[in-house]
Amino acid sequence: MNQPHGWSTARIAKVALALLLAAGLSAYASANSPLGRLSNLDLSIGDIPDPSTGNFPHTYIEFSKTTPGSCIFGNRKLAISRRSDLPANQARWRYGTFGNPETPHWLLRSKKDGFALFTPVADVSDFVYPFLYGKVREACPELHLPECDWTQLFVNRMYVGLYLKTFFEIEPGRRAKNYELLDIEGGTAAGVNVQFDADGDLLGDAVSEGKFPVPQEPVHPALRWLSRLRDQSRVTLLLDDRNMSRGDVLPLPVDVRGIHRLRLGRGIELTIDERLKVWNDAVSIETPIGTVFSDDERQQLRADLETFMKEMDLAMQVHAVIHAAPGYGALLERKREHYRRVASTLER
Repeated sequence: MNQPHGWSTARIAKVALALLLAAGLSAYASANSPLGRLSNLDLSIGDIPDPSTGNFPHTYIEFSKTTPGSCIFGNRKLAISRRSDLPANQARWRYGTFGNPETPHWLLRSKKDGFALFTPVADVSDFVYPFLYGKVREACPELHLPECDWTQLFVNRMYVGLYLKTFFEIEPGRRAKNYELLDIEGGTAAGVNVQFDADGDLLGDAVSEGKFPVPQEPVHPALRWLSRLRDQSRVTLLLDDRNMSRGDVLPLPVDVRGIHRLRLGRGIELTIDERLKVWNDAVSIETPIGTVFSDDERQQLRADLETFMKEMDLAMQVHAVIHAAPGYGALLERKREHYRRVASTLER
């Protein structure tokens, strides 16, 4: 064996050992990153499902190569399209992340189109409630509830995890500043604009003009049922500056105050007014599930719930493997607890 000039056998052995150790550490680090864990999954054995399969919809976020901080989002067809093939009016969204860097929240915003919020599974308080919310949205289209369902999220075509997507679409000709989300608990309210970048001010403006949002008619039974199921002590309203004497109950599956606090690093300035309690009273009326779904619909709900739970198991398993989530067992127990609560609700 030819040796480098002046190098002893012992020195060569030390260098070779150092190179082997460096290569080993590099391989270990790569394999234990989210990308490495995804690349090294044996998806053919059936124990770990492929994130590109399954019944949960897929959402793709693709960064703009020409405009920093902007993106498009949609289905896979949109993600793999050449930019020159996209429609001229294809919406561009500003994007940002916050929270845990390993599994961050994603917020896509547009002043004229609305917002899309992606909440990682571990930060969702109830895994099954979005399923029931979606069923009410399907059964009662007249309520115009925003889209909110589970999705497999891909960023720049790379799978990043299981997320709850909330998509609030603004009416044509309107702007984000025309709306506000109001989270009411007892005699206090926290207002957030629908861009989640500032405290809301519509309620304050209404009060200064001698107006106050109150229920104009009995709250729809489906909204009462959802609100009680989500949190009996809190009510979320959508305010519209076209009519500040009313508000629309909007029982979103996400915590408006919590998202605002996590994103901006501070709480919301609260409005204290005893008149706000009228909203808690409006949704606290006992609402049997039979007023929302017929017996046949409830039977179908039970069957759909079982299918949903199986899909959720697979999606959570992939998410946990990709992120090496140490709390996977706790997430599964939370899911079982949520399932038991919902299953008993469907029997009432």
